[in-house]
Amino acid sequence: MDIILHIGLPKTGSSALQQYLFDNRDWLAGHKVYYPEHVTSKANPKHQWLTTSILKSEFQELQNVLSNSKGYKRVILSTESISNDLYNYKSEALDEFLSILCSFGRLKLCIVDRDKYKWAKSYYKQAILNQDSARMPFYSTADDFSTFVSDVTISKFMCRAQLLSDIESSFNAPIKRFNYEEHDIVEIAHWLTGLELPQFTLTNKNDSISDAAAEVMCQLNAKIVSRREKYAWTKVLLDTCPNSSAVMHSLSNRADSSTIASLDTTVLDSIKVRRNPPLSYCDQDILDIIGLMRNYLIEFKS
Repeated sequence: MDIILHIGLPKTGSSALQQYLFDNRDWLAGHKVYYPEHVTSKANPKHQWLTTSILKSEFQELQNVLSNSKGYKRVILSTESISNDLYNYKSEALDEFLSILCSFGRLKLCIVDRDKYKWAKSYYKQAILNQDSARMPFYSTADDFSTFVSDVTISKFMCRAQLLSDIESSFNAPIKRFNYEEHDIVEIAHWLTGLELPQFTLTNKNDSISDAAAEVMCQLNAKIVSRREKYAWTKVLLDTCPNSSAVMHSLSNRADSSTIASLDTTVLDSIKVRRNPPLSYCDQDILDIIGLMRNYLIEFKS
């Protein structure tokens, strides 16, 4: 049996690929390809628990999922967080994880790369939106882009040759590499499944927020003192600048009315119009968002 481990990179279309595989898992199962339905949620069908298992050195969940794969020719496991957390693993835990995978079949890795400068911009916006994390000190960043990319971990990701070498040495398995700009989801899914796929409907997921909205949240991050505040400001920004960012929707859903009502509208006065390339926006874009957020809070508090 082949075990295909899709590990990202983040910001390379992973969400759309995972949704494609999850939505068609019954058809795949009929062709002896197993995409485990044990996922984060139906709207976010990744195998996030894989990364958690490595970080915590707890592998019973992995054993259980793979035990259900008997009779299949191929298993596909997918979460971009595996590469995202590459530099946070203990070698002993990663070795045990890989040993378990290899005990069930032949391990192969799939990685989707992207132009590193476009990737860095997209990842920067994602980091701005994310809640803070002890493992990822650049999450919920208030830094400008030039400071952000100088972070030790981000610098490693920007050096693609070294990153790929680190992945190769860490996983010690054959790697199939795709390019985000050159290969579409169907091509990648074809390799993952080993099947000629019928015409399925593709879902375009997780569209990014505008550059201007990202800049506003970046500056708000410097003023936010708790996760509850992060959720509340995210809710205000999402409601005034609607988008399909999975992270924004997830954090916004955790916001409570009392915290939103307690937000200090004068914080918005501290947001400055500045240049922060590669984010691209005009002065009025920033001012318009600030105005919308202020009016939203005034109405919410009334």
